[in-house]
Amino acid sequence: MSRERWMALLFASGSTCFLIGPFPGYASLVGAEADAVTFFVGSVLFTAGGAAQSSLAFSERRSRGAGRAACGQPSSSRLALCSSK
Repeated sequence: MSRERWMALLFASGSTCFLIGPFPGYASLVGAEADAVTFFVGSVLFTAGGAAQSSLAFSERRSRGAGRAACGQPSSSRLALCSSK
C-alpha cells in the first residue's frame, strides 16, 4: 500500500472515531470510559495522518518549483509572500 493510502486511511479512521463518539446513544451503549477512548484513539489516528501528510510534503520540499503554486494566484496576502522570494 502506498504512503498516500496510509495517510488517507489514518485520516479516515480518525474521522470515523470523531463521527461515532458524539453520536446519540453511543456513550450510553458503551459507557463513558469507552466513549473517551474512542475520542482518544481518533485523535491519535488523526495526528498520525497529519504526520504522514507532513512526511510526504517534506520529501518534496526541495524539489524544483515546490511551494510556488500560490504565487500564480492574485491575492494581496500572497503578493507579499511571492515578492519576497
